[in-house]
Amino acid sequence: MLESIGVTEIDPGAVIDTLTFEERKALSNWQSVIYLSKLWIVDETTTALTVNGRDILYKLMQNIRDQGGAVLFISHDIEEIMKICDSLTILRDGVLTAELSKDEFEEEKIKQLMIGREMSAHYYREDEKENYQEEAALETKNLCCQSLKDINVVLHKGEILGVGGLSDCGMHDLGKAMFGLLKPDQGQVLMNGANKVKSARWSVEHGIAYLSKNRDREALMTIYCIKIISVFLRLKIWLKEES
Repeated sequence: MLESIGVTEIDPGAVIDTLTFEERKALSNWQSVIYLSKLWIVDETTTALTVNGRDILYKLMQNIRDQGGAVLFISHDIEEIMKICDSLTILRDGVLTAELSKDEFEEEKIKQLMIGREMSAHYYREDEKENYQEEAALETKNLCCQSLKDINVVLHKGEILGVGGLSDCGMHDLGKAMFGLLKPDQGQVLMNGANKVKSARWSVEHGIAYLSKNRDREALMTIYCIKIISVFLRLKIWLKEES
């Protein structure tokens, strides 16, 4: 089945837990289209896929269309929308803004319809600059940890700092290390220039939060939820019997 859609790098006999997040995400998508249906809804899926995963997904979408089916493709990536889609429906704040055919696709026009105003070279709000301070809120010094090698990053107070890259480039390890989930092999993470980040518990106590990329596996304590529900049900049954 995997070979039929061009997937050769994943071992069908592998245990799911041994695969990367991207591979698991891709498998869940491919699984839904192995038995081709007339309508396939793809909602913001490509953001979690590698370049190869995206190419496979695009081919599957085209195959469904060519076989008489339809694909509802939801995305904020204008470049891939213009490349893949035959028609475009634009929503803004839940309201239908426009419906465009392929020959009407223009990047600037789509952006304007999406945000409700013309885009210029100036993207940022002026008032946010007033909150910026030179003082560091969080920083790393010569940080080495797993995929990270000698990383020096400074997050200033009042600043929004974005770190991006391809899958497995180390950006998620950086977030975990700055939060205290990963212990540095070398270097350190400092809060307010002096306080060393010791652990995730220490970070929470000092007002630092971390949102995991893989929230269903790393951010939810499902085993404890199950235990709590189990205790609640037993208590409910006991109270009913007592009454």
